[in-house]
Amino acid sequence: MKKIITFLIIGVLGISLIAPSIAHASIIDATPFDQIKEECIDGKVVNSKEDLANIITNIDEHNNISMVSSEDREKLYVKAYSLTSPEIIESYEQNLTNKIEGNINSMTELDEETIEKVDEYVQLTNEGYKLNLPTSVKNEMTSETYESVLNSIKNSNEFVAEENVIIDEENKEALYLVSDSTLMRENGEKPMLRANGVSKVKTYWWGYKIYMSKTFLHYAGGGITGAAGYMVSKLKLRHPIAIAAASAMGMAGVLGTSAKHGYVVRITRGSIPFGPQYIVSGVWRQ
Repeated sequence: MKKIITFLIIGVLGISLIAPSIAHASIIDATPFDQIKEECIDGKVVNSKEDLANIITNIDEHNNISMVSSEDREKLYVKAYSLTSPEIIESYEQNLTNKIEGNINSMTELDEETIEKVDEYVQLTNEGYKLNLPTSVKNEMTSETYESVLNSIKNSNEFVAEENVIIDEENKEALYLVSDSTLMRENGEKPMLRANGVSKVKTYWWGYKIYMSKTFLHYAGGGITGAAGYMVSKLKLRHPIAIAAASAMGMAGVLGTSAKHGYVVRITRGSIPFGPQYIVSGVWRQ
C-alpha cells in the first residue's frame, strides 16, 4: 500500500454563538432536537456562506447537542442547508476545502512525540479513556499541550459512549463498523458474494482512523457536505470530523465514484485560540 502523508487542517467555521433565549425557558416538553432547531435554525436567514457557517457552528456548540442522536444531528444539518441556495452551499463547501492547508501556526497539536509520551499512561475500559499522568511527565508539557490532551480524551469518550461500539482494552481502540452488505441492502441492492468489505472507525484517545470501503465511498455521494452527513449517519462521527474525512476523500477524487480501492484517513486533534482543529495526518489506500 502506498501511503500518502498529508497535513490537512479543518477549521470550525463561524464565531458567533446563540445563547438560549429567555423566552424559551418556559418550554418544558420540547426535546433537545426541537430546542436546537428553534434556537439555531427556525426563522434564520442565510444570505452568505458566513451565515451558513455560523448556523452550523451554533448547532455543533449548542448545550444540548450531546443529547441528540447522530441521525437527528444530520437532520439538523439538512434543515440548515435548506435555508439557502445551491450556490451558497457550494461556496460554503469551497470555503471548507480552502481550510485544508499546511499552515499550522498558533496551533497546539497532538504531535507524534506527545502521543508516544502520553500513550502508556492512558487506559481504556468500558467506561472510557482514563489518564494517569505522572507529575514529572506533565511538567514537561506546556499548559496548552496538556489541555489539548485532556480535551482529546474527553472527545474520544463521547464516541466510546455511543451504542454498539466495541471496546478493545488491550489495543486501546473503540471500534464501530458497518458492512458493505448492510449498506447495499439499505440502498435497495442485493448484496453480492464479494460484498464482504467493512467500513469502520477506530477511535483512540488522540484521534481516529477511518476506514472506508469502495462501496461506502460510492454511496457517500460526490459532495463534501453530503458525504460528511453520510459518515455522521453511518459511522457515528461528529460533523467536524466527518467534514475533515470527506474533504480528504474529495481531494483524492473518490467520493461518489466507482473507486478501485477503499481508503483510510488518520485524524489527530489540535487546539487553536478560536476553536478545535482536526488534522488529517495520513491518507492511504486499503
